[in-house]
Amino acid sequence: MSRLLSRLEPLVGMWDMAPVVDGAQVMRTTMEFAWIEDGTYLVQRSRSELLDTAPDVWKENAPTASTSVVGADEESFTVLYTDSRGVYRVYGMEFDGQHWTMHRRSPGFDQRFTGDLSEDGQTILGKWERSEDGGQTWLLDFDATLTRIR
Repeated sequence: MSRLLSRLEPLVGMWDMAPVVDGAQVMRTTMEFAWIEDGTYLVQRSRSELLDTAPDVWKENAPTASTSVVGADEESFTVLYTDSRGVYRVYGMEFDGQHWTMHRRSPGFDQRFTGDLSEDGQTILGKWERSEDGGQTWLLDFDATLTRIR
């Protein structure tokens, strides 16, 4: 395992994720981070169930499963993402052991995630945002709280 990849060790395990839109939780998500290929990559798999409180746009478009594979060269992380909707995306990523960011630039639809791991390693408070104007204006997609299960 590379020194850079070893920084991701605090993420390994099972997590509950609670996406919140306009103050209401919209899904129940279980997420697992695990090493594959003898620590060459970190894989994140999630399964989600929509709640009745989900807005119609979520009911029409939210993924029920996703997989991300995180790899690294000597200097940076790259995330390959796919989900049950048939969406495929590539993100750049940073993680210093506490502060976590992911970002992608795509014409008309930039995205970013920012989150912070609690000192005890049991919670991540984060948010997903989007920009439709090349990153000039960022709009909140949803807040996300991850709580470690194990």
